[in-house]
Amino acid sequence: MLHAKISNALAEKLKDLLIRSGSLDHAREIQHRRSYVYFPVVIKGENTKKLLIDAGCELVDIKDAMNKHVDVSTALKNELGTERTGVRYDILGGTAVLNLPDGMDHDGAMRIAKALRKANPNIKTVLARSGAVSGEYRTRDYAYLCGRKSFNVIYRENGCIFSFDIRKTFFSSRLSFERNRIANAVSNGEKVMVMFAGIGPFAIEIAKRNRDSDVVAIELNPYAYRQMVKNIKLNKAGNVKAILGDVRDVCKIYKGFADRIVMPLPKISTSFLDQALAAAKDSGIVHIYSFLDRKDGMKKLIGEIRAHGRANSYSVEVLFTREVRPYSAREVEVVVDYRILHNKKAPDALLHKPDMASVESTTKSVQKGI
Repeated sequence: MLHAKISNALAEKLKDLLIRSGSLDHAREIQHRRSYVYFPVVIKGENTKKLLIDAGCELVDIKDAMNKHVDVSTALKNELGTERTGVRYDILGGTAVLNLPDGMDHDGAMRIAKALRKANPNIKTVLARSGAVSGEYRTRDYAYLCGRKSFNVIYRENGCIFSFDIRKTFFSSRLSFERNRIANAVSNGEKVMVMFAGIGPFAIEIAKRNRDSDVVAIELNPYAYRQMVKNIKLNKAGNVKAILGDVRDVCKIYKGFADRIVMPLPKISTSFLDQALAAAKDSGIVHIYSFLDRKDGMKKLIGEIRAHGRANSYSVEVLFTREVRPYSAREVEVVVDYRILHNKKAPDALLHKPDMASVESTTKSVQKGI
C-alpha cells in the first residue's frame, strides 16, 4: 500500500495538504521511522500523484501496521456496488469503529461491517458510533455489529500501546500526529503537565520519548485514570505521575511547575486559561486545542488568549497554529502553541490554599480498586 514519505520537518504541511485534498487514508496508521513520517494515502489518479510529488514527498510501498490485505475502499465498492458509501471509520488495533451516515438501516451497516472484516482479517470486531460525545467524562455509546463481541481495545501508536474500554473514556486516534509532534517538541528534562489526560496517550508518548522529563497527567474520570495507570506500567513510563482529580484543584498544588502544558479538551479548553497560567513557569509553553468556526475562529481564539494575558499581567507569544482535523461542516479542531511571558502572578482565584488532602485521598481510594 502506498505511503507518502516526508521528513519530520515538512510533515505537518503535508498532512494539511492530504486532508484538504481528501488523499489521507484514515483507515491506516501514520507511521514514524527515524527522521521520516509515512502517511497512508489514497491515490485517485495522476493528479493526486503529481500533487504529492510537487509537495516534495516520495511515494513508497511499505508494509502497513494495520492493514496488510485488500484495499478497504475497493472491498466496499465490490460489496456494495458503489464507492460513495458515506461511511467513515477508524481502526483501533483489531477493532473497526464506523461512523454511519444518518438514515442507514441495520442491514446496510451489517453489510459494511462484514465487508470491512473481509477486506482486513486483522479486524476482529466491528462497532458503530451511536450518539454524540457527551457528559462530564466525554463518553459516547457504541453499537456492536459483527465479529468478536468486545468493547475492549488494544491500540498501538508511535511506539506505545494502550488498553481501554472504548465506551468508558474518550479517545481519538486522529490526534496521533499531534501526540507525536508534541512529544518531539519536548526537550529532555522538561517538566510537563497534561490536563484532561484520559488513558494517558499524550503523557506516555511524551514520557517515553523524554526519559529525563517529569510528566504530570491529570484526569477526572476514575475509569480513564485507572487505565492510564495500567498503560503507564504497560509502557514502562515511570516518569509519568497520574493524578485523579479536577484540573482546577490540582493546578493549585502544581503552581509554577510546568515548562510545558498540554490542554486537549477542545470544547471548553479556554475555560481553563487561569489554571494554565497558575501551573506554568515564566516562559512556559501551552498547547491548547479548541473547536472553532472555519472562517475566523483562529483569530478569535488568539484574541481570547491575549485578552487573558492583559487581564493577568503576562504577555503572549504565539509560536505555532494549525488546523488539526475537520470536526463538522462549519467547525474544525485547531491547536495554538503559545508562550507565557512575564508570569508574575496567578489569578486571585488560585491563590488560596489548595485542598491537597482531598486530591490525595481520592487518588488513593481509586488506586485501591486497580
